[in-house]
Formats: sequence, structure tokens, C-alpha cells
Amino acid sequence: MIFKNLFRRKGRTLLTILGIAIGVAAIISLGSLGKGLGTGYDSMLSNSKSDLILSQPDSFDISYSSVDESIGDELLAMPEVKSASGMIQGFVQAENVPYFFVFGYPDDSYILNRFQIIEGFGLNDRRVDRVRGKPILLGSAAAESMKKSINDTLRVTGSIYRVTGIFETGNALEDGGAVLGLADAQDLLGKPRQVNLFYIQLKDYNLRQRLETRVERLWPNLQLSTSSEYSSQQIMDDSFQPMLAIGFNEKDVSPIS
Repeated sequence: MIFKNLFRRKGRTLLTILGIAIGVAAIISLGSLGKGLGTGYDSMLSNSKSDLILSQPDSFDISYSSVDESIGDELLAMPEVKSASGMIQGFVQAENVPYFFVFGYPDDSYILNRFQIIEGFGLNDRRVDRVRGKPILLGSAAAESMKKSINDTLRVTGSIYRVTGIFETGNALEDGGAVLGLADAQDLLGKPRQVNLFYIQLKDYNLRQRLETRVERLWPNLQLSTSSEYSSQQIMDDSFQPMLAIGFNEKDVSPIS
């Protein structure tokens, strides 16, 4: 009887099978996205050569953390701090790529040293001042997939940028995206005078407790953590798991009759 019903309404059967296949594929893709972001964040944070990270606590994801950019100058004035760098990131649309990851750093950021320039030059190079247009660095994977080379232009969310350098970090998340100057990234993401976090290098790691006490007094709404602690606090990957469980246990598919 069951097989007779299946073959009696072939059109409905095919549509139902197609719907189930699309749903399963979407769930698998969602899980892969969460795992990819988690792995990318772990690598990005652990390779930053930073002792501490200052951010907004309990944010859903790095991109949702918001910290006033002016705090950077105050951090640099603290006796415990050797270096500090703001960072902002987010998804934008770039030409035929609907979800393109961009990162923004100040041009004097020590973090930029981990972006190995394999063609052209970086944002902290003096030649940037002579570039016609807004400079952008492309990851090697992004440059290959978008067929972009040095001096090419790239349209990102309605703005035109000039590719001045192509980099590699070994991190798929970064190598598949782009790096901008901090001000350009803030404008692009619509977050003026904001960063997602501050990377911090200490003069001596034993000064951590003293800095934490100072930060807690000055900015009680912010939190200091190590890169591993901060990475473990990111809940985007974890948030996909119940969604996957719901998807695979969904019982409201209409029966074929």
C-alpha cells in the first residue's frame, strides 16, 4: 500500500524527496559553517601573538562585540601595556560574492605582521599613500577565486577599492577574505569609531592581574581574557548544534498519501 501510494502520485513524491534533500543539505552546510568559523577564530586568535583580549562580554560572536575605539589610546598609556591594536570584522557583499569576510586594523597594528605579503605591499607600507583609491589586501584564496591581481579594483558593497597586496596566513577564514585600514572597514561596516576588540601585549605577563583590576574599574562593561579563553566563549559554533538537532529530529513532514 505504501509503495502504491508513492508511485500513484509521482509528482508529489518527487517534490517531497527534493524538499527533504534540500533541507538535509542546508543543515549540513550550516554545521560546516559553524565548525569553519570556530576553527578560523581559534587560529586567528591564537596566532595573534597577544597576551590578552579586551572585548564586550557575552557577545554572540566576535562581530557582535562593540568597544569604543578611543579606549585604545587609554590602553597604550597604561604602564602594563606594551602594545594594543583594535580590530573590526564582518561580512559584506563583494561583486559576485554575497558573504565576504573583511577585517580592519590600524595601519600601525602589530597584528599586520602576521599577514605575509606574497605580492604587492601591505597597509603599513609607505607606498599606500600613493595609491589611487582605497587600498585593500586580498587573501590568496580570495584573489584566486575572484581572479584579482595587484592594482585591480574590487567593488565591495558599493565602494571601489584598489588591490595593493595579496597575503597568506594559513587561516582559511582570513585567506578567503580581505584586510582594510581600520577607518575604511568602520565605514564599510557602518560602525564608526567602534572596534570589536582590542588585542593587547603586556610588558610582563605577571602584570595581568594589575591590568585586570584597572580595566574592571575603568570599564566595568568590558572583559579581559586570554586568546584561548576568548575563543572558548564564542558561542556561534555551539548555537548551531541545537539547530542541527532540531533539523534532524523534525517530525512535521507531511506524509505522502
